[in-house]
Amino acid sequence: MGRSRSRDVAAEVTALTGVVLAGGHSRRMGVDKAGLTLGDQTLLERAVSCLRAICDEVLVASGDGRRLAGPWRQVADVQADAGPLGGLVAALEAARTPLVAALAVDALSPSQELLMFLAQRWDGRSWAVVPRAAGRLEP
Repeated sequence: MGRSRSRDVAAEVTALTGVVLAGGHSRRMGVDKAGLTLGDQTLLERAVSCLRAICDEVLVASGDGRRLAGPWRQVADVQADAGPLGGLVAALEAARTPLVAALAVDALSPSQELLMFLAQRWDGRSWAVVPRAAGRLEP
């Protein structure tokens, strides 16, 4: 008997690429959010750490693909000044897995459980799994 569709999707979930969207210009804040510290880590370190625990690979979409020093693979936005979408497209193109979990660098309390919950709901056919809260999409 062949494997069921749900088993195939579960196998795909084990192969997950994480991306931290960290290419912003910080125009409103005035300082790069990636370098801000919370506790003993920068926001970038917190996001990368969260993703490393559940992902096979972690990418940092850093705008130009080289501006953030550290032990992470950076990707350049596919189009300059395209906002988070430019970094997300670059990460999707660079990912080695069919499923990508995206985190904004300024997510103060990134949740591995939520990311895995969403990943497990991917049916293998849809483009994205996006949570909805109070009737609104929460990208």
